[in-house]
Amino acid sequence: MICPSEDSLLLDQLGDLSVNDSRSVREHVEMCGACQSRRAHVARLFDDVKAIAGAHPAEGDAFAKRVKQAIRAPQAPATARRRAWPMLAAAAMLVLVPSLWRVLHRSDAGSFIARGSHSSGISQAEILLARGGKLLALSGQTLRSSDALGVRVTNTSSRTLHLLAFVRDRAGEIHWLYPAYGDATRNPAAVEIPAGTRTHLLNELVTPDGPAAGPLRLVSVLSPTTLTVREAEARLARGDDPVTQFPEAIVQPWDATWEDAQ
Repeated sequence: MICPSEDSLLLDQLGDLSVNDSRSVREHVEMCGACQSRRAHVARLFDDVKAIAGAHPAEGDAFAKRVKQAIRAPQAPATARRRAWPMLAAAAMLVLVPSLWRVLHRSDAGSFIARGSHSSGISQAEILLARGGKLLALSGQTLRSSDALGVRVTNTSSRTLHLLAFVRDRAGEIHWLYPAYGDATRNPAAVEIPAGTRTHLLNELVTPDGPAAGPLRLVSVLSPTTLTVREAEARLARGDDPVTQFPEAIVQPWDATWEDAQ
């Protein structure tokens, strides 16, 4: 059996897998040291969540605020163009305390219901809108700061591909989803997507920081060569068409709108 996904380990911990699926997952974990470590990590997260949730679960907003503070990632520097939440911890919070969705806007892939069929037989990176506990098609949507974006990847090729995913706002500024780019002094490389990767939602849901209100172009790039953020931005400075700027890559654009915070 192929190693179960993080989603499957999470769902089994919650008791939400079928009897047969749960048995298959547990039999595999018993024989796989790597999965035993992953399973232990999931269990530790649940213990941490239960310790918080079990204290005063009836305090409503005050409790929700404490939970949010407990799992908040460190504040990014002022140059950050990206906000992300650790997904598994947030998902556990949502399951144990469902009302926290209003407070925790970003959650785990396993807590979302994907709309539309998963791709198979091709290599692609699909940017999806995470809203209200669901993954939705992106094109034509009006996005706001309470929304998040996820990237679902498939690599059926025989070689490693390299992922870039970004948002270009009305003012032409690039907001990076992948790779993480929170420090302007660094130059991160594209995220490696190994050969043979089955359809898989990446580990963070991300909200771009402060795009200009108006039209957005969202783009995913799967390149056979490694690119860095600065290399990609240099290409994008040459023109508005990402397909032209990355001729060697699989490029997918989506059009949406960013809602003015006012």
